[in-house]
Amino acid sequence: MKIVFFSGSDFTIPILESILASENKSLHSIAKDQFENLQLVNQKQFYGKIKDLLEATQDLVFAKSKVSLKTIITTPDYTLRGKTIQNKLTKFASHNSIELFQPEKIKLEWEAWKSTHLTGGEIAAVASFGKILNDNVLNSFEYGALNWHPSKLPQYRGMSPMQFTLLNGEQKTALSWIEMTQEMDGGNLLLQLDKQLLGHETLSDLTTQMVELGAKSWAIAMLSEAYSKINADKQFQVIQDVNNVSLTSKITKELGLIDYKCVDANKLFNHYRAYYGWPKTIISSQTFAQKISLIECFGVVSEISPDIVIYEDGEWVQTLENKKLLTYLKAGLGGFIQVLKIKLETGKEINFQGYKFK
Repeated sequence: MKIVFFSGSDFTIPILESILASENKSLHSIAKDQFENLQLVNQKQFYGKIKDLLEATQDLVFAKSKVSLKTIITTPDYTLRGKTIQNKLTKFASHNSIELFQPEKIKLEWEAWKSTHLTGGEIAAVASFGKILNDNVLNSFEYGALNWHPSKLPQYRGMSPMQFTLLNGEQKTALSWIEMTQEMDGGNLLLQLDKQLLGHETLSDLTTQMVELGAKSWAIAMLSEAYSKINADKQFQVIQDVNNVSLTSKITKELGLIDYKCVDANKLFNHYRAYYGWPKTIISSQTFAQKISLIECFGVVSEISPDIVIYEDGEWVQTLENKKLLTYLKAGLGGFIQVLKIKLETGKEINFQGYKFK
């Protein structure tokens, strides 16, 4: 089975590495190994279905076919100040001698590319591609098309599921593999892996965890999608509950700015977690007389003992206990967020370890 992988994000490389490491093994044997390693017995909605799927497909020709990573389809390289910026997926494809396609407008370029590159036996896997794939593209693959989506669908459909998960302080989430349809993230569930959240994960942390789950489960989802495509039988899939759909929206630079005086510490910390890296959490600081970015934060405390306070100005609090200096930003509606590092509008970074307010 030849895999065509669509992605515009280099953080999906671990999934590609897992596929490469599994080349020349049958799809069924990879899926069986993943099923056993994931220990899905607690995933009641899918355990029985996947177990039955493995039994139903063990002797089918397509399931016994060997897996190969045929093509990576990603965004074009671009030029910045006269220098070509090549994304890491491009480099990955070149390093591993994998066919590469970088369309400017996939809708317009697809037919020409397809006519010379798709020869049958392909399945499409999509992970954070960032562009809409129409029916003409999705129907080009003999064994169907599936999508990696990092939320517990039908919750948080759309382009920013992990940010909304963190922003809303969810205690659990999931990785969903779904069949690709024209309805945004509305396809049937092929597999869903629950993930408990500890409350301190940043967007970077959660992205890593969701990709790792994808790297450990892609073959199960492909086996389910391919079976349904060949047999026109969706018995091993789960229909999303349309009564519980929630949507996400595009993350913009403007969302980084938050008025810390109008939120509590938990909401402020969740904002930091969700927008970690970009667009960051930005506040207008009276103490520093400029906007600052919260670069590294540790967690939330509801109150601070006055006995250990060595500095307080209504915005910032510093404590000293057992020779350990800690710095907190006071949220307007209650609580404090521990801050390790900030960046001033001037570009200067301040590491609060060893920094004392005057």
